[in-house]
Amino acid sequence: KKALSDARDPKDRAMAAEVMGYAADKRVVVQDLMVAVYDPEETVRNNAIRALAVIAKFARANPELGIVVSPVPFIDLLNSLVWTDRNKALFLLAELTRPRDPKLLRMIAERAMPSLIEMGRWQNLGHAGFALQILGRIAGLSDTEISSAIARGGSLLVDGAIRRDSVLEEAAQGLRLVRAAPLVTADDEPADPGPVQQGCKHALDADVL
Repeated sequence: KKALSDARDPKDRAMAAEVMGYAADKRVVVQDLMVAVYDPEETVRNNAIRALAVIAKFARANPELGIVVSPVPFIDLLNSLVWTDRNKALFLLAELTRPRDPKLLRMIAERAMPSLIEMGRWQNLGHAGFALQILGRIAGLSDTEISSAIARGGSLLVDGAIRRDSVLEEAAQGLRLVRAAPLVTADDEPADPGPVQQGCKHALDADVL
């Protein structure tokens, strides 16, 4: 914990964030990891958010422990210009939105809807999958319906663009939004995806950091 907050070398802080995700008592490390989400070094933020995503999954499976991971910083990170911030914020929010708390879904829609739609239009499904999942939940679709919609339209090239309109339009209609932004092309996507989730559908089922 001291290394995460006090180490001058960002590599040491990043390593501390990664190791703390394995803590036996996860309640005692949540606050320290939440502080690390604001670290000026993106690798530290990346490792801290990844650890918190795994802790959030653990907390959902063990509600009696009373572990709470606040979604607020990660909603704001959906608007970040840094790829790893968006990538890991999506990863964590995909877990936190599983219970479909309407207040949380509304907050995400109000504070990050344009960014979510932008990410949902990325051609690489490995990049876009979690955004589509969250958009579908905002639209009120079941996870089965979301997976089916992505499977129907998420891998088909139509006029040189990948179509995922079934999920995006449902989300837009559910919030009475107009989708006016152009489709993001492969050239516009981040060049370095970092540790991108493996087949979005299964990433949160992994037990490793």
